[in-house]
Amino acid sequence: MPGLFQATDAIGRVHYSRFTVLSERTLLFLGDFDGGFGQLMAGLAKLAGPVFDAIFQHVDNAPPTPSLPTRMPSSNGPKLISSRR
Repeated sequence: MPGLFQATDAIGRVHYSRFTVLSERTLLFLGDFDGGFGQLMAGLAKLAGPVFDAIFQHVDNAPPTPSLPTRMPSSNGPKLISSRR
């Protein structure tokens, strides 16, 4: 996924990221980063939106595309969860 790697390099705060298949119905995006969660999501939407749009084509109840920083998933769509507290 060169587009994702280019985006995370441009964002500059992402140490690593990966997608992990948890089950037939669950794809998890993991990342270790510095800074705020909202800033990271806005940067990913802006710079890696096409990568996520390509993935969302294969997801039920995906958020609207193209992925933009101002569009967030609905309550019955994919979830963005931060483990930072």
